[in-house]
Amino acid sequence: IYSHEYWLPEWGEKNNTFVLNMRNPIRFAVLTDDSKFYQTYGDEVSTVMPHLKSNSYSILTEANLAFHPYFHVLLSGRADKNDYTNWYYSPRLAIISSITDKDIVRLVWQRSVRIPNFPELYTMHYNGQEPPDPETLLNYELMYEHNFGNMNFNTNFYYNILDEVSWTESGADVVGSLKLCGIEAGLTIKGKKNTTGLTYAWTHQLDYDPEIIIPADLTNPDGDPMPVDNYAENRINNFPSHTIKFFWHHMWSSTLKSHINGRFSWGQNQIDLLDMFKNAHNAYGNEASKEEMNDIYDALTDHGYGKPSFTLNTSFSCKLSCTPL
Repeated sequence: IYSHEYWLPEWGEKNNTFVLNMRNPIRFAVLTDDSKFYQTYGDEVSTVMPHLKSNSYSILTEANLAFHPYFHVLLSGRADKNDYTNWYYSPRLAIISSITDKDIVRLVWQRSVRIPNFPELYTMHYNGQEPPDPETLLNYELMYEHNFGNMNFNTNFYYNILDEVSWTESGADVVGSLKLCGIEAGLTIKGKKNTTGLTYAWTHQLDYDPEIIIPADLTNPDGDPMPVDNYAENRINNFPSHTIKFFWHHMWSSTLKSHINGRFSWGQNQIDLLDMFKNAHNAYGNEASKEEMNDIYDALTDHGYGKPSFTLNTSFSCKLSCTPL
């Protein structure tokens, strides 16, 4: 796979309208010095970068080795490179065993990488720095599937080790190691006119070992720092701990069908971060900042932030045959 990427103004606009948010010391990239942004803020805020482009290369491969129904091996992997990186490798090994005609067990090990985005890569190249280390995820997974005929049950258990990358004063660095585990289970029933499914997922953070501690950049109205205890130790603050999903697909006739799916999640971890900010303001702020933060807290939680959530989607589709005249 070859990809050429370049950054220009939106379609039909002039070059002097272009602004791209970058990292220090570039900060904001503009294509030309007659940019309105550049003329307003100058070279202390923006940098003229007339050629913002990069090339990416990827090689993918897979080998499917069927030695025996009890021992089926799948080897796969990919290699990725950008103009501003080294080669990064993502191998995967899966052992698949068909214990019976209805029972399948899969054991998976894989290592996957995430390359930093273009502004980070370009800024490090601009600074003359070495290519950054990628964010690396090690995944160990055990999956079991049983087929009852018109009913299918599957479950998997996983354990992840993630070396997290974030932008620091010295560039894109590994800031810590996160360990996760989780369980997913699902049941699907198929009939002549109905197909229904139900899945449950649980995610749990086991440990986080920071290599670089990035403090919360909070100050009170007097300009003094406000410490936040255990800031960013909960690394799954964008995910719920529990999620249930379901769907129902019904064929009313050969031309009319309906579909319903929904999701219910709870144990939202982002409330931890909001609680930390509120506690910091209450401990180190003045009366005005405390009142403002509590108003923000109440407004967010009143609109469901950090609380259990439910979403539902429904659709009907009809297929009509048209005969041309």
